[in-house]
Formats: sequence, structure tokens, C-alpha cells
Amino acid sequence: MTPGLIPQPDIGYSEQDRAVPRLSMRLALLVTLRIDFLEELRMAGPLTITASNFETEVLQATTPVLLDFWAPWCGPCRVVAPAVEEMAMQYAGKLKVGKLNVDDDPAVAQRYGITGIPALLFFEGGHVVDTVIGAVPKSTLQQHVDGVLGNA
Repeated sequence: MTPGLIPQPDIGYSEQDRAVPRLSMRLALLVTLRIDFLEELRMAGPLTITASNFETEVLQATTPVLLDFWAPWCGPCRVVAPAVEEMAMQYAGKLKVGKLNVDDDPAVAQRYGITGIPALLFFEGGHVVDTVIGAVPKSTLQQHVDGVLGNA
């Protein structure tokens, strides 16, 4: 007798009856794996950096950090955003990627002399080690990331 099935008097079980619990278990496993995968993708995306978490997430980070200074109204910021998000996923665990809204936290932008956006600053050991200004192609951003990570 298959575990989980309740025998009925005078009826046997067909192969189809036996397959239903197996399919349900497989479906539940696939749903769980999909949820875990989506959660990993979400975690691999850019972090939201604010004045309150800047020190911890950027200056005290144990990996290099790519910080995108941006604003919602900025067209060039929207152009470069997909490349920044792709870098976050591609280099998860090697490069921390964050986005700081300059409208919400102007003091952090002023501290680093940000006068135009998008401005992409690379931090390592709490210091700026590279800067990219403007909506650059993904290939240019990739070269800067590789340079910071020593992959050049």
C-alpha cells in the first residue's frame, strides 16, 4: 500500500491514483525551489543605501562596493539602472551594489562632491577607488568593475 493513501473497500488503486501524491510532492518542491530562487535574485539586486545605513553597508563593507547616486526624475539614471542591476546579480558575493537616492539623502551626495547624476562610485576599505560619471554603456561599467575587482 502506498503511504498517504486510504484504502477503500472493494476498490483497488490504479497507477494514476498512485501518481497523484508523487506529483503533488514534486509540484510542492518545485514551488519551494522557485520561491528560494526568486528570493536569492531579490537579495542579489542593488541595496537601498540611505544616510542611516551608509557607514555600515558602504564604508565598513568587507567587499568592494559600487554605489549608484541617482534620482527618480533623472533620465540618464534610468538608462544606466539595468546595467547596475545586472552587475549586482553577476557579482553577488564579490561586489556589493547599492543605490542612493540623492533627493532623499543629499548630505551623503554632498560629502562626496556629487554634482551630477548618475554618479557611480566604487568604494574599497571605506575609500573611493574609482568613479564613473554619466550614463555609460554596460561594457564601460564592466571594465571599471573588473578593474576594481582585479580582473582587468
